[in-house]
Amino acid sequence: MHKQATDTTCGIAAALQVAAKHVPSVHKYADMNAAEAALEQERVHRIASRMGVPWPRRLGTSTWAMTGLLNRATGLTYRRYAWIPGIEDLALSALKRGADVAFFTGGGTLKLKEPWCFADVIPRHVITASMRGEQIEIFEPAEGKYWTMEWNDFVARSHSCTRERAFGNWQRVLVAVIPEGMEKT
Repeated sequence: MHKQATDTTCGIAAALQVAAKHVPSVHKYADMNAAEAALEQERVHRIASRMGVPWPRRLGTSTWAMTGLLNRATGLTYRRYAWIPGIEDLALSALKRGADVAFFTGGGTLKLKEPWCFADVIPRHVITASMRGEQIEIFEPAEGKYWTMEWNDFVARSHSCTRERAFGNWQRVLVAVIPEGMEKT
């Protein structure tokens, strides 16, 4: 899958990765060359910056724009949640039901050590995840790479002060974008 074309299109590259799985007209995105993919990311980024409250493209993709992009791509209704205890179960339930989940990652810009590192709560990057057998598969758009890991390992890393390549070299998950109606039954 394609890497993000600019420093601010991680969310767009992640949304297009999900859309390419669900929207027939977007399937071709996976087969585009890098220049075509960059143009498509720019086109979608212009749309996303006008979704909901207008958002400057130089700041990347807002959580509400990501929610809207995933709604359009999947036909599901996504909501955004702070990554707090209890939300992990909701995210895992959605993944096990075959839904894609987006995660906004961050932490590390202030270069603080534990426990102060947890004060750095500005989202800086977007990754997506889906189930692959009994593990989750993460698409990390900065490298355009897929990472596979156990859910418990993902959760432990998501609450860490250690930079994670699978999180775009950010420390932890801050926000999850999860479809509604995916609670355990």
